[in-house]
Amino acid sequence: MNESTDSVDVTLIEAMTVLDATAVQVARMGRVVEATLERLKQPLWREWLEAFRTRPLRNTGLILAATTVLLLTTPLGSFLSAVLNGVVRS
Repeated sequence: MNESTDSVDVTLIEAMTVLDATAVQVARMGRVVEATLERLKQPLWREWLEAFRTRPLRNTGLILAATTVLLLTTPLGSFLSAVLNGVVRS
């Protein structure tokens, strides 16, 4: 019974030490957070290009669907539609 209690105590102590980060761990976590925030600042087209580059066959449909939704639901789509209608009628 003491062995199981000791293993539970050791496991609990190890779990608690994870919550107490060292200065090196805090710095590493800070770098990861900063890198993630920088990555999130990139333009949407670059994210789509990256998605297409990583899995071209799987993500092509998703990219086309997202592009269609953006063109149909945003002012940019209305503008492009008006420009294309003007070009076609000319």
